[in-house]
Amino acid sequence: WLALFMIMRTMNSLTEQVLISQRMTQFTMRMSILNSVVMPVAFVAAARWQGSSGVAASWIALSPLTMLPLLIVLLRHIELPYRQFGVVIFPAAAGTLAMVLVLFGLNRPLQAVSWPAELRLVVTVAAGAAVYTAILWVFFRERILRYLNFLASLRKKTPLAENADAIEPV
Repeated sequence: WLALFMIMRTMNSLTEQVLISQRMTQFTMRMSILNSVVMPVAFVAAARWQGSSGVAASWIALSPLTMLPLLIVLLRHIELPYRQFGVVIFPAAAGTLAMVLVLFGLNRPLQAVSWPAELRLVVTVAAGAAVYTAILWVFFRERILRYLNFLASLRKKTPLAENADAIEPV
């Protein structure tokens, strides 16, 4: 559950940075204050109620309150329709969902095996990475290839090296 929360929290951090770059610091400050009040209270109450599982559940339950306003304000400010945002984020969400489902499915069988915890962790991480990569490669290959081509084109461009002959020494 905390892994799911951290996925949302990571996106939230990026959203905050874009809002700050758009000079919306007062709004991000208010949301940070709300977050710093709500989440510790939820942490203490949920820990007493259900332990670490309760903490994770409460943070996921409260994330719309602390994260969605930032995203809504950002999308409105940059005039990006919700649908278009959904299309952009869909591959990562689909890969994450598939990974979570597979890892939940692997949880009991891996606990039943008498392997050391470190080996189970390695198997879990490898399985999660393989599933995520497979979903992206099978269903969103064109997009992945587009990014790879873009990155390859960046490596080929070396403006300083190309222009070194044109620069006169001082």
